Amino acid sequence: MRMLELKSDHELMALIQEGNSEAFEELYGRYFKPLLYFTAKRTNDLADAEDIVHDVFTKFWERRFKIENKNISSFLYQCTLYAILDRIKKLKNKNTVVSMLAFSYPQCEDPIEQQLFEDELKAKFDEAINLNTSKVKEVFKLRYEEDMSYKEIATAHGVSIETVKAQVKKGLKKMRKHLRIFTTFYFF
Repeated sequence: MRMLELKSDHELMALIQEGNSEAFEELYGRYFKPLLYFTAKRTNDLADAEDIVHDVFTKFWERRFKIENKNISSFLYQCTLYAILDRIKKLKNKNTVVSMLAFSYPQCEDPIEQQLFEDELKAKFDEAINLNTSKVKEVFKLRYEEDMSYKEIATAHGVSIETVKAQVKKGLKKMRKHLRIFTTFYFF
């Protein structure tokens, strides 16, 4: 392993593309902490940052034969930045739906109580999604986590746009009913 420490990133990449897992571990050791710091600074969540960096390295290993970039450092940072942006986009979509649902319920006067309500509502939102059929859950995932349009979902599943809209409507109706029960108990 000591010999690998002396190798450049470019040399390690050549070994990694040959399937050398020790070279990969060396590269991982070099870049994990800097990428974690880079990610945590942007996400403000260390656990989320660790997940993102681990995912980047996992994809890096899986796609090692296709990587042609000469500057591995900038390549890893670029991949990490894209992963951060993707995670933020997914969270934004989910939080937008939760906020939309939260807005339809009475607001608490106390901001701390409101935050607790919204956190609990997020948990109930996940629970409510799981009440739906597998088809509806899949459509929700594609629509609100993958940010696909109705047309893209319809094409991917080989159904009409109207079918996709009907599944979303059905899922939202079931979720609102489940969440209405929750808020009734929460406020009274």
